[in-house]
Amino acid sequence: MVITKNNCKTVFRLLLCICAGAIFIFVYQHFNPSKEWFLVCPVYKMTGLYCTGCGSQRTIHCLLNLQIAQSLCYNPLLTVFLPFFLYLAGVWFYNFIFDKKYRPIFLYNNKIVYIILIIIVLYTVLRNIPAVPFNYLAPSK
Repeated sequence: MVITKNNCKTVFRLLLCICAGAIFIFVYQHFNPSKEWFLVCPVYKMTGLYCTGCGSQRTIHCLLNLQIAQSLCYNPLLTVFLPFFLYLAGVWFYNFIFDKKYRPIFLYNNKIVYIILIIIVLYTVLRNIPAVPFNYLAPSK
C-alpha cells in the first residue's frame, strides 16, 4: 500500500471516529450508574441458557469503572481473556495503520487454537449446570 494524502486522511478520520466512540462509551459507562439500559441476551431470552457472552455488557461496564472483582461475577471468561483480546486488537490496528503483516505466532499453532475453542465450549456448558460450583460461572442477577 502506497501512502498518499487520501490514505492519510482516511486513516485519520477512522482514528478520529474510533477515539470519539471510545470516549463516548467510556464517559457514558463511567458516569451512568444505572444498569437498566443493558440489552437482554437473545440466546438467553429464547432458550433460557447462558451463552458464552452472557453478562459481557455488565462485565465491560464494571471494568470501565475498575470493579474487577464485580466483573468476575458477570462473565469471568471475558474478564480473564480481555488482555488477550486487546492484544489481538492492537496487532490488527498496528497492521492496519502501518500496512504491516505481523501475525501473532501462537495463533498459527493448532493446539493453542483448539485449547481456546475447548475452553470456550466447556465454559458455555459448565455455566448452564445448576450445581453449586458451576453456578458461579453464570452471570449474577
